[in-house]
Amino acid sequence: MKRVRKFFALCPTDRRLIAQALFWVGIARASLWLVPFRTVRAVFARWMRDRDSQTAPTVSSARIAWAITAASRVIPHASCLTQALAALVLLNRYGYSAELKIGVALKDQHALHAHAWVESNEQVIIGDTALDQYTPLAQANALITG
Repeated sequence: MKRVRKFFALCPTDRRLIAQALFWVGIARASLWLVPFRTVRAVFARWMRDRDSQTAPTVSSARIAWAITAASRVIPHASCLTQALAALVLLNRYGYSAELKIGVALKDQHALHAHAWVESNEQVIIGDTALDQYTPLAQANALITG
């Protein structure tokens, strides 16, 4: 009930942004559970719309990151890849050019760990977790760009 009160206390723009973030995080999570990443990548690439570079974004990229983070607390198992895919679509829909990055790191006695994040204008928008530890995968990073 506390979450519902907090939601309705937000301004209309933030409520709409949270609702959109919940939708896209949910879609990304369900997609990653149900189908291979190759298919998810292709579908999300189709959902990316070309935006006129003259169009000024109406919501800041930081606010989009805030909404994705808030939505990921509600959607079970919203991994970094889930959040990155949702952020990529929302950033694109609000007029930002963004790029999905995937990297790997060797940790914990030869265990391979992967991490996904989104960059826009050479700034990390979502997934900023000790990125210097991860080696970006060039082929994967070229897969989805908005």
